[in-house]
Amino acid sequence: MNYYASWEVVSYCDLACWHCYSTYEDRPGFSYKPTLGQIQQGLRNMRSAGFGFMNIEGGEPTLRPDVCEIIRACSQAGFETIISTHGLSLRREHLFERLLEAGLDALSLSLDGASPEVDNAVRRRHSGASSHHFEKVSEFMQWFDREKPPVRLKLNVVVMRSNLQDLYDNLGHLLRQWSSHLQVKLVQVHPEGRGRVNYEDLAVTPLEVQALATRVREQALDKDVRIRLHDPHVPYPFVIVAANGEAIVPCGERQETIVAGGRALNVLDEEFAAHFMEWLATNTWFAEGNRRINTYTA
Repeated sequence: MNYYASWEVVSYCDLACWHCYSTYEDRPGFSYKPTLGQIQQGLRNMRSAGFGFMNIEGGEPTLRPDVCEIIRACSQAGFETIISTHGLSLRREHLFERLLEAGLDALSLSLDGASPEVDNAVRRRHSGASSHHFEKVSEFMQWFDREKPPVRLKLNVVVMRSNLQDLYDNLGHLLRQWSSHLQVKLVQVHPEGRGRVNYEDLAVTPLEVQALATRVREQALDKDVRIRLHDPHVPYPFVIVAANGEAIVPCGERQETIVAGGRALNVLDEEFAAHFMEWLATNTWFAEGNRRINTYTA
């Protein structure tokens, strides 16, 4: 079995998005990131436990100077490797090319508006200044279309009250300008972190997300665009590895630490594989659901 996991390899980000599930940057003086050696140890333990897909995320993983070494470690350990990023640094100092050379298999890129006014308002700096996120993602997508690098590409779009109309009117048209080798995942805003603080103002219904999916399909009919709806109110069978190595399973509107043998599981523990197998024996839903997850749709 090749289970799917996401590792938060850094606990901070240089953006302050309204809906972010993380609250790290709202805690002054708090930051955490595992060392490269700890990540390598955790990867070995997770491979022994049956994991085969690894999504490197944060925080913002590209803020780590050793992010390419992390991708290389994943690849060398035998993982199919993905990185989830806001994309602001991908064209800086040929970072994306270096990630490819290190063994990257798939890229998950954030976009939360189909116009600069909406996307940049969501993905702002902590100071409130614009990050020019929309312009930089657009620039990267145009480069991607020209160069056609050998990597799978997915756009993650969080659907919320503040961007719903913009996405409904414009997202499909925008996608038609970009690569046909592209998946789009529409994600209903989740009440975690800042998303919980702002949830009443941001919340949308499943029916509204489904209507948006239909609209985008109609607008982008001539492109190979696939849309995956994600309901945050049901358990999802994959493991989130916190920056400190703690193994967590998303359970509806909360996240639960995996506990086995009377202890919280940590991937840095040499006994992680044995304890994870013990947990699996009484949580068969995880293995059954994980079979449906792969690096392109998770």
